[in-house]
Amino acid sequence: MTATATDNNGNTSEFSACVTVQPAARLIVRKEMVGGVGAFTFTGTPSGTISVNGGTLTAEVVPGVYTSVEGVVSGWDLVGIVCDDSDSTGDVGTRTARFVAAAGEVITCTFRNVKRGRIVVRKVTEPNPDPTNTQFSFTGAVTGSLRNGETLVGDNLVPGAYVVTEVVPSQFELVSISCDDGASSQPSSGDVAQARAIFRVDPGEAVTCTFTNRLKRANLVGVSFFVQSEAARGAAVHASAEGARGVIVVDAVQDQVRVFLNAGDGTLRPGQTILVGREPVAAAVGDLNGDGATDVVTADFQSQTLTILEGVGDGTFRRRRALSVPAKPMAVAVGDFDRDGRADIVVVYPDEGDGQIFRGRGDLTFVAGQRVRVGRRPVALAVADLSGDGIVDVAIADAASDSVIVLVGRGDGTFVPGGEVTVDREPVAIAAADLDEDGRVDVVTANVRASTLSIVRNEGIAGSRLRLRVAATVPTAEQPVAVAIGRLFSDGVGIASAGSLAQQVWVHAREQSGRWGSRQRMNINAVPTAVVVGDFDDDGRLDLAVLDVTGSTLQVWLNGETGVFRRRQ
Repeated sequence: MTATATDNNGNTSEFSACVTVQPAARLIVRKEMVGGVGAFTFTGTPSGTISVNGGTLTAEVVPGVYTSVEGVVSGWDLVGIVCDDSDSTGDVGTRTARFVAAAGEVITCTFRNVKRGRIVVRKVTEPNPDPTNTQFSFTGAVTGSLRNGETLVGDNLVPGAYVVTEVVPSQFELVSISCDDGASSQPSSGDVAQARAIFRVDPGEAVTCTFTNRLKRANLVGVSFFVQSEAARGAAVHASAEGARGVIVVDAVQDQVRVFLNAGDGTLRPGQTILVGREPVAAAVGDLNGDGATDVVTADFQSQTLTILEGVGDGTFRRRRALSVPAKPMAVAVGDFDRDGRADIVVVYPDEGDGQIFRGRGDLTFVAGQRVRVGRRPVALAVADLSGDGIVDVAIADAASDSVIVLVGRGDGTFVPGGEVTVDREPVAIAAADLDEDGRVDVVTANVRASTLSIVRNEGIAGSRLRLRVAATVPTAEQPVAVAIGRLFSDGVGIASAGSLAQQVWVHAREQSGRWGSRQRMNINAVPTAVVVGDFDDDGRLDLAVLDVTGSTLQVWLNGETGVFRRRQ
């Protein structure tokens, strides 16, 4: 290259010069996002915002040293800065890439960010809503207390494993822990025995684990049993609530049975307390050894036993034995299923979807008999001669399939499927009686989610199957959990249902038109869990006994001459 120069005197001269032009360098910031997408802002060189995974910022620069700094984005962690040449470096602590650019060099520094996760603990109770409004405490990765339907959230969590444990209240049982990330390569899991969930959180993942608890309700069974003065007169004994000489309270929290004796004046006085198996949830009564006195059998859910209590004949009982069963029993009833004159036992296992017969030897011992499939979650049963052949049958409420399933007895201790009918949502209680006085035994269910009663009419048998039809769906006290039938009125049969959410007992009757309606709604001012029919003041009219969910309050409602019930105790 030639150049001309002029001095101060005006003289000019020419000279040659050499100039070297260096090519520019290119700097690239690349963004890698794991677990989601965010907007990341950079200052320095290059600068700008990247809001797509794999997005880049570019700057053309002369050779030199340059820095680009990533701003902080909530919920994201910068886990690495990697540059593709040997001179440039990244510092995660200062969130900075340092480019050392030579002429013509192209350098890429990749910022890798991982999105934090979230865990959610959700509480569900059975029944739902929770009539006790209990608070459930949790410890671990998230802490706090929940009521039914509420959630606890742990946010901005680094991907990894987290443990949350429930402190299970004594009146509840933890029945399941389910997590919603089953498609993950390392899904979260629940351990019911340890009452804990192990959350395995992937980048950007939100995992919900639902803890489901079932209320250990106290239950109520009406019984008749001899007192000594009656035994001396040779009075007949019937294992039913009519003419009840007492009631049995089955307490699942304290693992015991409490006896209340009928004073004959509309009050029930406390009697014996007897320890049984773990978490008794139901009981049935009958003469299990043929001595004329009423005995009791309890279904013990957690210990998977049936506890046999022998009646002495004076209103007291003694524990005789516990019979192990193959699964957790939810309901129990007594009947002579093989027509040998000795009482047998039938139970249902809700977790297995089965029912089973135990044939009595007449000496308070039993032999395991037929086990049969009875739906998806059988929770209640009633025994009666539904087919009209003189042989006892079984009707079962299946809460999962919203149905009543009938097993027709053969008379030899075995059963065949006898029909099924769909009722309203989630039947949890069942009773059997001739509701329309046509000579055939009908069925009624209490449907907790629908707050209704389903009146199932028995229209006779064809072959081995009953013709069952829902004749009426009757609104009742909100969230009914118990039902009882008896001749409550001078003009016919009545149905009493206990509504846990309403804290009421409704009494229903069949009107002259044939329709079912409510004749009385009684405010219990507690959460009722069971209702039983019996004559508690010896006036020949059937009264009601109502138990609250804790088992601490037992109310007696006496039936007046006009069929109106008034609280006595």
